[in-house]
Amino acid sequence: MIIDRIGKRGIMMLICSFMMIPVYTVLAFTHIHPVIVTVWLGITYSVASAVIWPSIPIVVKQSMLGTAMGVSNSIQMFGVGGANLVVGEILGKNNSLTEEERLVKWKYMMIFLMGTAIACFTAAVFVNVCDANSGGILNQSRKQMLQNKFLETEKTISVEPSTEKDNNVSDEKDNNVSDEKQPLLGTVQTIN
Repeated sequence: MIIDRIGKRGIMMLICSFMMIPVYTVLAFTHIHPVIVTVWLGITYSVASAVIWPSIPIVVKQSMLGTAMGVSNSIQMFGVGGANLVVGEILGKNNSLTEEERLVKWKYMMIFLMGTAIACFTAAVFVNVCDANSGGILNQSRKQMLQNKFLETEKTISVEPSTEKDNNVSDEKDNNVSDEKQPLLGTVQTIN
């Protein structure tokens, strides 16, 4: 994917979340045909998911990756479920409304979704600030990430070969434990 070649995941999160705000603004306050902004929204969501989910293994220790993915998925599903409940309350189920009353309800729903897009943008700003304060791994280019991983790998490689069989087994166990504490991409050893 392009994002794997470019990097800069934090910036892409900001751009995608910001680009969602005008979509709902246009749908709520203009009469532009919805197909145009729906395509725009689809592209934005596609890029956002391609950026966010692969970012988790980059910033989470390997030993905690399953938990991190499960917690992220659970939070997403709670958000989807909660948003569906709110949208259901806004739109209601009264079929005897006039077309104008239905359009007003749809406008309120788009305003609600615009609010969620603003919340996403705020969260993306927060992620970027936290990332900048902790080393900026999300906003590194691919080349920077590979160089950093190569340097980390060089530091952890043992120069002295072990002669005893018991020491080799002990070293392998120690390396496995330290590998679990590293992000998954911490094993990269060559620069392309």
